[in-house]
Amino acid sequence: MQSLRRLSLTGLALWLAVPLAVAAQDDSGTLEVLVEGGASGDSGTSSATFERRKVSDLVRVDIGPGRSVTDPGQRIGTGSGTVITPTVTVTDLVTETSAYPRKFRHVNKDSLGRMWTTARDPSGLYIFSDSTSWRRVSFSRPQGVQDLGRDAQGRIWAIGNVGSVFRISGNTLTEYTGFPDRGQLFTFAAGRGDTVWMGGYGPAGRSPSALLRFDGREWRLFSLADGLPSYSWIDAVAVDSTGTVWGKPVYDAPDHINLSGSSVPSLISYDGREWRGYEISLRSHAEHSVGMVVDPGGTLWVSSSYLLAHKTARGWMSYEYVLTGGGGRRMGRSMAAERAGRIWIQGDGPWIGVFESGQFYRTPSGSNPDVFASIVAQAPKRLYYDGEVLWIASTRLGRWRLPQRPTSVEDEPGPGSSGQSRLFDSYPNPFNARTTIGFELARRQPVSLAVHNLTGQQVATLAEGVYPGGVFAVSWDGRDDGGREVASGVYLARLQLDERALSHPLTLVK
Repeated sequence: MQSLRRLSLTGLALWLAVPLAVAAQDDSGTLEVLVEGGASGDSGTSSATFERRKVSDLVRVDIGPGRSVTDPGQRIGTGSGTVITPTVTVTDLVTETSAYPRKFRHVNKDSLGRMWTTARDPSGLYIFSDSTSWRRVSFSRPQGVQDLGRDAQGRIWAIGNVGSVFRISGNTLTEYTGFPDRGQLFTFAAGRGDTVWMGGYGPAGRSPSALLRFDGREWRLFSLADGLPSYSWIDAVAVDSTGTVWGKPVYDAPDHINLSGSSVPSLISYDGREWRGYEISLRSHAEHSVGMVVDPGGTLWVSSSYLLAHKTARGWMSYEYVLTGGGGRRMGRSMAAERAGRIWIQGDGPWIGVFESGQFYRTPSGSNPDVFASIVAQAPKRLYYDGEVLWIASTRLGRWRLPQRPTSVEDEPGPGSSGQSRLFDSYPNPFNARTTIGFELARRQPVSLAVHNLTGQQVATLAEGVYPGGVFAVSWDGRDDGGREVASGVYLARLQLDERALSHPLTLVK
């Protein structure tokens, strides 16, 4: 059975690139943000002072309706990687009392509710359970951290800058070292279950690019032999709701020239079977401020300097950021997905902005003597949304408490619902590797969504059970319930409800 996603109609519209007139909007058209900053003084402990701002009062930038780019990608390889065996050391997690660190770089929260951060002053990995109790992780040798992330099980992963990878589960620290035939890792992304991905470059300097995958049992290294581009490294990585991993290759050239038309693609992807390269006009292949994030609706978002793009079943939708005030301000690589279709982005002004429904709002330029300014006094390094709070890693650690849409009652239509039960057309259709099927339920009821062949035989079960009212989406990869690829042809997506059945044809073309 495939992974089922519950979405708002806005999320479904973004995923499928379908205009839905009833897509949910904020009634006021504004976003109110509660800002909490660090107190003045060397201790930098948390302040009890709060300040309210409305994003509509900040500098608003209309970045237009976007431009659809139909790009299915080019097949660049089919390699399945090489199994490697690092050295594994398991110890108790040891921490020591620490003063409030400075110049934060990363932030994340584990399944126990503990906040983890990294900092440059002094360099290290820190943990705190409140805003005044800080502890630093004790390593056997000086250790900085290139990236920090959380896997699907709620465990914290840290990529060290001396060739080590750390996993923290409860009070256990697992260290992986001695990776053969690997250069340096920079970036982390969590996949399904126990799977995690890390991107960087291979052993021969910064060429070629490399991706490292750990599925809980074995490590695999993907590199040039598998289809990854040469003369580059992977500077950003993300995994979407289908389990496909995405990477941003950065060209390795002393002058960082724009490589338009070169063999290095803007993005690469791997769905477990084949590698594909994409060109979506990210301005420069040598761009270092590229970020990627997957929102709760399953949509992949990419930011690069003055461009923002998201992946739809029909292609890419790209927006160009219109500068205000000059100064060469650009979008940064740090992004956070608050909900389907709402993305927070860090800039190098410094500023922080939010994109939703074709509109982009960003913080005002200039310095103001208030709590907000103290958070973004230096360009923020990382944004992280924990489900309630938007964390901002900068010179100090800031927190924005964001408003939430009302939660729907389980037996009533979900947020943004039209109040009708319906089966949406799948996209793309015809399809090759994967198609997405969306449906809406007017109320809580038993549901069965399956794929049938034209003789009526059930081929694959996509969803089955009792679901609340709302909008849902599920993808089908052209395989039957046994994991076998089915033949090209016409199939039927059939949604069985408690009072009726709905269906529409799917065309698989190989």
